[in-house]
Amino acid sequence: MSVDTVPCSNRLQRLVEDIESYLSEHGLPADGWQPSGACWGVGPEAFYPRKGESPTEAIAVCEACPVRVECLVTAMVNGERYGVWGGTAERTRRSLRRLLSRSARTMAA
Repeated sequence: MSVDTVPCSNRLQRLVEDIESYLSEHGLPADGWQPSGACWGVGPEAFYPRKGESPTEAIAVCEACPVRVECLVTAMVNGERYGVWGGTAERTRRSLRRLLSRSARTMAA
């Protein structure tokens, strides 16, 4: 199913599960995963669209990437605010931060 056809809440929940699962199984990503990315060798302009441009092209590259979750976890841990990382744009990562924060508070309670 295409990213664009998945309801946002379902997609966000799956991304939260991907992040939490990766962290619980592997911890933080080790350096060196980047050359395995589907984006390796693709120009950065696709992953840093200008204001008003769609990130759809970059997100499509990420869909089948073997290190998509490592990329997303790295972006979340490092607070990447700009560009497409792990198949997510800025707005999606902001939503993920809120969901992960709620999840952490719930687990701590």
